[in-house]
Amino acid sequence: MILKYLVPVLLSVLISGMSAAAQLQPGDLIVGDLGASPGVYAVTDTGTLVATLLTSYPDYPNAVSIWGGTPAGQNGQDLAVAMIGVPDRLLRLTTGGAVSTLTSLTHLNPSGLALEPDGSWLISSSGENGLHRFHPGSGKLTTLWRNTLGGRVNSIALNGDTGHACAAIFARTGPRIVEVDATGALIATLDKTISDISSVAWDPATGTYTVTDFINFDPAEFVRLDPATRQVTSLVSSVASHALNAHARTRRGTWWLAGGQLSGGGGLYEVTDRGVFVKSISLPWPHAAPTSVVIHGSRSLSTSGTAAPGSILTFHLSTRRAADRGKFFILLLSRATRPPLLLSDGRLFDLQIDTLAVNVLLGHFSAFLGGGTNVGIIDQHGNASALFTLPVDFPAGTGFRVFAAFAVVDPQSSSGFGTVSNTVGFTLK
Repeated sequence: MILKYLVPVLLSVLISGMSAAAQLQPGDLIVGDLGASPGVYAVTDTGTLVATLLTSYPDYPNAVSIWGGTPAGQNGQDLAVAMIGVPDRLLRLTTGGAVSTLTSLTHLNPSGLALEPDGSWLISSSGENGLHRFHPGSGKLTTLWRNTLGGRVNSIALNGDTGHACAAIFARTGPRIVEVDATGALIATLDKTISDISSVAWDPATGTYTVTDFINFDPAEFVRLDPATRQVTSLVSSVASHALNAHARTRRGTWWLAGGQLSGGGGLYEVTDRGVFVKSISLPWPHAAPTSVVIHGSRSLSTSGTAAPGSILTFHLSTRRAADRGKFFILLLSRATRPPLLLSDGRLFDLQIDTLAVNVLLGHFSAFLGGGTNVGIIDQHGNASALFTLPVDFPAGTGFRVFAAFAVVDPQSSSGFGTVSNTVGFTLK
């Protein structure tokens, strides 16, 4: 009987000892697992164990998210981990394995995380059902939206076009995907057909949500939902029987799906944006049951400041690619993310090259750069910042959206670019 409880602990110790000092590379997959060896692991996209970042038995990580390049996020390397345990809590985890508690989430049973442009965390709760907001700067945790629709709120994402929060509900009846605004007001009920939702994510290239469903042998296990038309499209693939728990988008526009159960083991499955199977990898620890997957280096741009006319926004740039250091970056602003720019190496730059982007690129907005610039050099640590003073005549309070992304210029790369960042959208207040 004692052996039954010691085995998971021993396995965790062995795995941790094998890989704790390894160095993560951009594109490595960070996996939260609740199986026999619960914790947070990093593997390559071929399945090689890179690092054991956290062992948490008997507690388990229910959601993992990349912090991004905010000052609080330590240059884009840190992770936020929603931990189920005694007590439930939100952790900060570095890629070196250092862990600290950000706040207690007692009785919330946290199920999902989404980072807002100002550095606040949105937390979905399947305990005291609803959505919550935590700001690391103030340490304040508030309830944003209380779920009265039934079921359990099981995941959260941000609508990149509008900035609205999307709550996915694990239920058999009633609404299952809803949107709320920044104040927590319910503004849209998008779907009630997709049952038992395990994760939801935003696809900036198509302006849709992608959704995974935990139920085995369900033909709609990986689906796309258009929030404008409410149309649901089943993305059929060879992995549609793997009890999907989570998914993450690559810079190539493909998706990594995390699936499996404790009884049968789990793995990661890469599919195209149409659901066509690309490849699968087995997770290199026994009895894996992944609950979340994120891609190291995928969130390299964040902002701080107020998006109001006359105010200054600071853009925090962070790249984990060693070859980017000492090279020029270009930060662009645009009114839209679609169509994205397709680079020659197959990667997507999720920003439309519209009139605003061209004017920023040509330096026509130099008067608004607040002492900074949208062109600069990545420092020896892989970091940089850019400032932008929003013009006083920008249309405030009308829902005007602006999007930002940056790229590192690298003549040695096949596309001419090194790191290509995520896109951050903000609404003029």
